[in-house]
Amino acid sequence: MTPGDVLPLAVELTGSHVAGRVLTIDAYIDPNSNSFSVIAEIDNATGAIPAGVSCSLMR
Repeated sequence: MTPGDVLPLAVELTGSHVAGRVLTIDAYIDPNSNSFSVIAEIDNATGAIPAGVSCSLMR
């Protein structure tokens, strides 16, 4: 994964699936969960997804 990649995301609040373009990737990996943060931009022209909502990468 690199900035500019488009990834399939699941929106946790709504259960919807969206495409997100990677803007930044956190360099810190949490040793307890082996996870890291990614900031992605999604098209939310309708305002259906509130700001700050978490998403998960779909597999």
